[in-house]
Amino acid sequence: MNLPNGLAFSPDESLLYVSNTRPDPKLNVFDLQPDVTAINKRVFAEMPLVEELEKNGVPDGLKVDSEGRVFCTGPGGIWIWEPDGERVGVLAFPEVTTNIAWGGSDWRTMFVTGHTSIYSLQPTTPGVPLPAFA
Repeated sequence: MNLPNGLAFSPDESLLYVSNTRPDPKLNVFDLQPDVTAINKRVFAEMPLVEELEKNGVPDGLKVDSEGRVFCTGPGGIWIWEPDGERVGVLAFPEVTTNIAWGGSDWRTMFVTGHTSIYSLQPTTPGVPLPAFA
């Protein structure tokens, strides 16, 4: 990968998602072995690099919710996919988004950083806590 950036684990910790920022922006996914070795790299989702959109963001911060949906900052906001790779849509923000974190005692607060701001959202599905083997 040229510029790997964000990473996240699936809820059952069997998959590792990694965003690649440039020059080939996409999300890759790996299978995780019991010893935490990552194998079987494949493309999970494409995020087209369009010069006029690049100023609005590139694949960067990455997180997964408890139902396995994948969230990645990118052009126009946060891109969201179902676990099977079907794109749900883009959650728009008024500035470039750069990273995502789950928080709160119930993991139901999503914190999003932009170039000049920090946002908090209350999604209906909680995020995934840190991996058990961390």
